[in-house]
Amino acid sequence: MPLNYRKLERLVGGLETDTNNLSFLKEFINAIERDYFGKVSLHQHTKEESETTLTIDINCPFGLSDMMEHFEGKRWGHSCQDALPFQTAFRKLGQRNNKELVISEMNFILNDSRIVIKRLSKHSIVNELNNILGKLSKHFIYFTKGFMENPFEIHVPVFEDMNTLQDRTYNHTPDYLAYQNGKVDEDYYKFWAIYLESELEAQVYDVTERKFVPVADIDLCL
Repeated sequence: MPLNYRKLERLVGGLETDTNNLSFLKEFINAIERDYFGKVSLHQHTKEESETTLTIDINCPFGLSDMMEHFEGKRWGHSCQDALPFQTAFRKLGQRNNKELVISEMNFILNDSRIVIKRLSKHSIVNELNNILGKLSKHFIYFTKGFMENPFEIHVPVFEDMNTLQDRTYNHTPDYLAYQNGKVDEDYYKFWAIYLESELEAQVYDVTERKFVPVADIDLCL
């Protein structure tokens, strides 16, 4: 489906935000809506003097296959001036507000699907967003079973057990923070949860092996 920004207003809802304490928010939202052809909603979870934690939703008026196609063709999620437009706009927003902004969750809400990306480390979503979208695009043929079944929800990442989940997201010891700077974000590219209409429960997709793992073989933790 070709991208036509003039149709955007009638295809998706308007802005919702509860982050009025942030300055230059309108400029950030306009930049993201332009480059990701969607309507942005921001929700604030914590507000401290030096740090604010956010959830960002981008509602796009097309389906998952169109999103993958437009991303690969650099017609969506890219700009003429910047290959990483979200990262640039988000960091600029933080600098202008003189505080650290942290994304706890980012959602792409599409006509036929929803992609949920969870925080692993403080800046994991910002740093890895384009890599995650690129990996989803490259694996689209595999987790749709040869384009035969479109998932209605995708969670990136999931973990094999609750202990791993807690270690990755809540451990802030000095040793672990050093580990975060190196390898923690690699967990985005191990397991995903894929929800299909033909299955009663989420299916675990092994990114390395390019195949689904029997749910009985893994203790799924979102």
